[in-house]
Amino acid sequence: MFNKFIITFIILFFLNIIISKNIFSDYYEINRAEVDSLNKLTYKFYYIVDSTIKIAEIALNKASKINYLEGKAEAMINLGLSYNVKGIFIKAEDYFRQALDLYTSLKDNKGIARAYQCLAVVYRNFNDSERCFDFLNKSLDINKKFNFELGLSSNYNLLGNLYQSENKIDSAIYYYHNSKSLRQILKDSSGLANSLVSLGNIYFQIKRLDSAVYFFKESDQIFKLLHNNYGKTNISILRGKIEFEKNNFPDAINLFKESLHNAQIFNFTRLILDSYEGLYKSYQQSKNFQAAFKYHILYSNLKDSVLNSEVNNKITNNLIKYETESKQKEIELLRKDNLIQESNLDRQRIILYSLIGFSILLFFLILGLILRYRYRTKVDRIIRNQNIKISKQLKISEELNQTINEQNKKLTELNETKDIYLKAIHNELMSAARYVSSILPKKYEDSRIKIDWRFIPSIELGGDIFGYHWIDDSNFAFYLLDVSGHGVKSALHSVSVYNSLRFENLPGIDYRNPSEVLNALNHQYQMTEFNELYFTIWYGVFNISENTLKYAAAGHPPAIVLLNGTSSKKLFASNFFIGGLPEFEFKYEDFKLNDQFKLYIYSDGAYEIQKKDGNLMTYEELETFLVNNQNQDDTELDLLYNHLTLITDSNLPDDFSILKISVKS
Repeated sequence: MFNKFIITFIILFFLNIIISKNIFSDYYEINRAEVDSLNKLTYKFYYIVDSTIKIAEIALNKASKINYLEGKAEAMINLGLSYNVKGIFIKAEDYFRQALDLYTSLKDNKGIARAYQCLAVVYRNFNDSERCFDFLNKSLDINKKFNFELGLSSNYNLLGNLYQSENKIDSAIYYYHNSKSLRQILKDSSGLANSLVSLGNIYFQIKRLDSAVYFFKESDQIFKLLHNNYGKTNISILRGKIEFEKNNFPDAINLFKESLHNAQIFNFTRLILDSYEGLYKSYQQSKNFQAAFKYHILYSNLKDSVLNSEVNNKITNNLIKYETESKQKEIELLRKDNLIQESNLDRQRIILYSLIGFSILLFFLILGLILRYRYRTKVDRIIRNQNIKISKQLKISEELNQTINEQNKKLTELNETKDIYLKAIHNELMSAARYVSSILPKKYEDSRIKIDWRFIPSIELGGDIFGYHWIDDSNFAFYLLDVSGHGVKSALHSVSVYNSLRFENLPGIDYRNPSEVLNALNHQYQMTEFNELYFTIWYGVFNISENTLKYAAAGHPPAIVLLNGTSSKKLFASNFFIGGLPEFEFKYEDFKLNDQFKLYIYSDGAYEIQKKDGNLMTYEELETFLVNNQNQDDTELDLLYNHLTLITDSNLPDDFSILKISVKS
């Protein structure tokens, strides 16, 4: 009877263990799946750092509760990456080292290589090149040994970063291309986009702008497919910087406005700061000082806020480092005490473990059958609760996806509206250009004087206009002016000034005296009363009886006069531009001319051209061209325009305006 009781007891005991093991297995697998889902969810919010940290902390807590080491290590990597983006590098290093210890205990070579790579990134941020290369080489060795191609692609990209920071351009480009090629083979879209951005950045650094534009556009397409709003916004900024380098300031402004709009929607503070900086510099170069001042104020205010945040991060890093070092010293002391205590407790452990084992066996013997049903009920309830939580998290994820889709839809609608407005503005500019062309004087020729000119408006329409007329029987006036800025307001302002000269409606002025004319214009057209518009002008009066030229210029390029077909001279006048200083006194110059000569007046659009080698053309080069081509049957103006379009890679950025006055003996 006793033997039967013992056999029954043993059977029930092991049966209970098997049943309990199955129940625990189901519970463990459900929680593992939840931790994995949370770790994957962090990638969706990678650039929303605070959200990423919260999700990763939840994953770490759940993984710790069920002792899911792989999930715990992954959560630590995600926390380290988030604190690295946030700038708290000490915390990032601590999480990466904990992850490294876990991966080492699991003998997970891929995880070990990844942890080394992350530590290399942190030490790069600490400017500790020696440790950075040490961890990076360890990661490289493992990835090469086990042919972990995804890890290798990340290693190569980081190597490119390091060599670029040391200005070793060829080595950096080599590793960036290796990273890009591997990621293309592996179809790692996110990594490929980052490699393309790295290539674009380095080509931008060495002024190979066409190559930089190509790689930025390629990465932008991938970011759009991935709905990576941070990546798309950053690319708009980088392309804006390229257009700025090309002196294509209108396109740069459009790109910086696009990046600012997107950055404000998603609250990307660093990208908002970069957009403000690009806008104020572009408006400054476009001579729109009012807009430049507005964005400079916004940039300065936000920059102060960001700098304060970065200073706080540095203080936090130093405090954490100090606390970490203190704790390490305490741990060392405790470790020594523990070694002494452990030697005394070894015997006690053996006795204690024996008692515990016996107690557990007795406990399961008595309560096993009773608790089996209750435990199964409890596990079922836990499973239901976990399913509800997972459903809620999936719902949250779906709502976030819906929000992202709605934001993308809004962006699409805004872009369509922008295109409509741009088309309307373009039509308005074309109408204004036709109007300006229609009021220009007809080409003129008599027995002494012949006038030829070319006026080709730019895509954006500048403020160039010119004219000429007889003041009396002996004095012939000719002039060319250039209003600041582009667009309709500049064109209309130039027409207003033109009418004041053409119809001589400035009261009490002798139009034969250039000084009086420019002083009257400066008094009439102060920029404070005309929406900050000012203009440059070259104004001359030729007396055919005395063969003398009186002229004055206000901030305008010098006229070029060709004498006897062999020599040339530039006619300078040191005066301020019109509309700037109300009390400025303008002076004129006298110049005695030969019986016959050719004189050219032009705007800066006829020579301020960026050549293919990156240098700007000068008016000395313009003078040389006119001297060399003066006997081309009056075609030198067409030849000049064709020459300018050949020496640049793009359309002329400003109005092309030039006036030629030929005087015969």
